[in-house]
Formats: sequence, C-alpha cells, structure tokens
Amino acid sequence: MKNLVICILGLFIMLTIASCNSPSINQRKESHDQAKEILRCLDEDDAEGLKILFCEKVASSHDLDKEIAAAMKFYEGKIVSFGNIVVGGGDSMRDGEFVDIHLGYSIREIETDADTMYEIVTHSYLVYKKDPTCIGMTYLAIYNTETKENIEIGEFVK
Repeated sequence: MKNLVICILGLFIMLTIASCNSPSINQRKESHDQAKEILRCLDEDDAEGLKILFCEKVASSHDLDKEIAAAMKFYEGKIVSFGNIVVGGGDSMRDGEFVDIHLGYSIREIETDADTMYEIVTHSYLVYKKDPTCIGMTYLAIYNTETKENIEIGEFVK
C-alpha cells in the first residue's frame, strides 16, 4: 500500500511539473510580453525594436522599414491606458513533437494622450516546422477605433 501511495504521489508530481512547462501555458505569457513590447515600441517610436519582432520570412518579403514608418505616423500619442489583451492561438503535434504553435491576440481599448483610441491585432509563430523562417511575428494591424481606419505591417502567414 505504501508503495502505491509513493507511486501515485510521484506520478502526480511529474504531471504537475510537466504541465508547468506546457507550451499552452507559455503562449499566454509570450503574447503578453510581446504585446507590452509592441506598446513600448509605439510609445518610444522605436522602429528597430518593432522590426526585430517580425519573422525572417516577412522581413525578407516586405519593406518593413516603410511599413513600420507608416504605422508610427498613423499611431498618435503615448499610451494613457489600455484594456484587455485577448489571447487566442493553438498548437498541433505530430509523433509527440510540436510542429505548430501560433498566437493571435488583440490589445483592446488603447487610449493615448492624443485622445485617440486604438486596437492592435497580431499573429505570431513560436514553432512552425513547415517553415522555420516564420518564427516570430508575421502580422500586426493597428485600428483607429474611432475613424475605423487601419494600417497593417507584414502578412498573415498560414
């Protein structure tokens, strides 16, 4: 009986440790960290900081300098507050290995000191075995929620 309890306790501990390292849990943290970095870059007009978030594929197929400059011009002011960061995404496995882990999220109700309201929507890959050059952010859109205008950087890679 004592051995059974020890085995069950050991199994429980192993499952707990394994679940703490699950990519599903890390997806939420990764998206929040990336969202905060995007907001920092916009606030500080840090075009280079924003550029390095994008994946190699998008960086080589888009004029990111031009697209980011246009986004920086479109986005007015510095953040006063923002609402929820709504996270979506998913993953898939083949033969016990993750072949795709992707994130999509939106940063809602961004209010700036220029009295402008925005929402930011993104897409990123953490793992993409089909095309490793897609690891990183592939797409970012900034929406002015008052005028309904938007600007996009990159592309939504599938």
